[in-house]
Amino acid sequence: MNPSATPARHDSLRLVVVDDHPLYRRAMVRELRHAGETVVAEGDDGLAALRLIRHHQPDVALLDIRMPGMGGIGVAAELAQDGPDVPIVLLAAYNDGPLVRGGLRAGAAACVTQDADRAVLLRAVRACAGTAHAPRVLAGRHDLLSTPPHTWIPRLTAKEYRLLAMAELQIEPAATARDLGLEEGIVHRILDSARSKLGAGAVSEAIAVARHAGILPDHQLETPCAVGGAREPSR
Repeated sequence: MNPSATPARHDSLRLVVVDDHPLYRRAMVRELRHAGETVVAEGDDGLAALRLIRHHQPDVALLDIRMPGMGGIGVAAELAQDGPDVPIVLLAAYNDGPLVRGGLRAGAAACVTQDADRAVLLRAVRACAGTAHAPRVLAGRHDLLSTPPHTWIPRLTAKEYRLLAMAELQIEPAATARDLGLEEGIVHRILDSARSKLGAGAVSEAIAVARHAGILPDHQLETPCAVGGAREPSR
């Protein structure tokens, strides 16, 4: 792809788009360009995504979460391990809670369902630009609780997942701190961080938003959500 083929604004984002469905990919590329962004390259599988991202170093890469061979999650994990630090927006055909959680934990910055309005996709792309693997507030509670839900999925750290799940079980912060060998103040700070990312006014509201969005584990606290149980992407 030749970036000069499309007139770009001075703040135009350089994007790589990889999806194995050519009609969907072409339509998305056309709309991104119409919105003033610059698509520097397209591909149709995970290996192509890695090659194109490393060659072009785009501002954001949009990747299908499922592709032949290596999907978007595998690409995100590979980039989290070896770089470069390019924000990944995963594109999912529908909201599959475990799959989405896996993608976000692997290092993706956001996940957007493929039936989302293009305005929502653009908001996600522009919000992620320049953030690499840093957790982002990609939606407030009004976005997540709208109909249809799950258009935007905010990324939480492994500790935030873990502590929200424990709070949902009504385990007091003091008991959580004792069980996990943390200071109680640290537990409160982690919960407050999760609350802020989810756009909630209280931890109880954050739990409701996270549960509605399908990003909380099903109370299997010994799973990879456990503190120290999953490798968090490098910052």
